[in-house]
Amino acid sequence: MSRRFFVAALLSAPLACASAKAPAAFVPPWFEIPRRLETPQYILRPLVVADAGRDFEAVTASERQLREIFPDSDWPSGLTLDADREELQAHEALFTAGRAFAYAVMSLDGQEVMGSVYINPSSKVGYDAEVYLWRRAARLGSPEDRALELMVRRWLEDAWPFERPALPGRTVSWAEWRVLPDR
Repeated sequence: MSRRFFVAALLSAPLACASAKAPAAFVPPWFEIPRRLETPQYILRPLVVADAGRDFEAVTASERQLREIFPDSDWPSGLTLDADREELQAHEALFTAGRAFAYAVMSLDGQEVMGSVYINPSSKVGYDAEVYLWRRAARLGSPEDRALELMVRRWLEDAWPFERPALPGRTVSWAEWRVLPDR
């Protein structure tokens, strides 16, 4: 699944409707959503519209790696700066609403987008969150990619309320993920 797919799916889901049962909250109301994570290698902070130029450069420079992470999508093929800006605007709105959380993986000086982490409600039964991550210039399974994955997995355990987060293509193979029942 691609970033574009998740943004569209999450935006089309109702926040709440008087005539329909409101969807279960993604995170509990008492949970304080992490706004920043500093590590010796990176800073994670919400991905915002102001990141569009830097994010676009990172995404387009990492197209090959992103195809490994999102094998069922052609994203980011054909992505324009304007389309990226629209996606980031949607990510920012979803973050503010507490419906999904997109983080920029920033260089320590805060000047370069090094990748992204997406924390979404799970689309599959048996998991409460679906997490995707990528780092520019790091091939899936490379030492840099693996270090980011391990850091994100620790962060999910230590700072988030999820009982069963899935990292499709990482903690659950794509073959297994595709056959799981949808929610």
